[in-house]
Amino acid sequence: MAEVIYIKYNRTRKEEFQIRTVILEENGRKWVEKSALTEAGIPHIEAFLWKYKGLTKQSSAIRAAEPILSEDGSCARFPYLEGKTLAELLGHKIRDGKAPVKELTEVMDKICQVKDGCLVPFQVTREFGKVF
Repeated sequence: MAEVIYIKYNRTRKEEFQIRTVILEENGRKWVEKSALTEAGIPHIEAFLWKYKGLTKQSSAIRAAEPILSEDGSCARFPYLEGKTLAELLGHKIRDGKAPVKELTEVMDKICQVKDGCLVPFQVTREFGKVF
């Protein structure tokens, strides 16, 4: 049986983005589960998989955690990763209030690398308009 280590509910977002995040340990392995709190949130959870596939297809520089979706699409499970984020690593390089410009530039160049054939011209879509 899984042991719950941490649980957080986010009900302050729009209904379709309200989720529960659980960190659990099962058979000696830690996992992170993100679950929709309502049926309206299932597409948000299901989107983790196509976002993972898109990132993996377009970038060799970014390693994304692969989600395992439940059969009904309401829950995504990720392996629990330990370590420091890029933000933490870069934050430790700030000295006397000065940003590590060289390192920031290197990281941004790496993140923005896109494989040939994956870059398309930007177009304003209806979804973009909803957000911005």
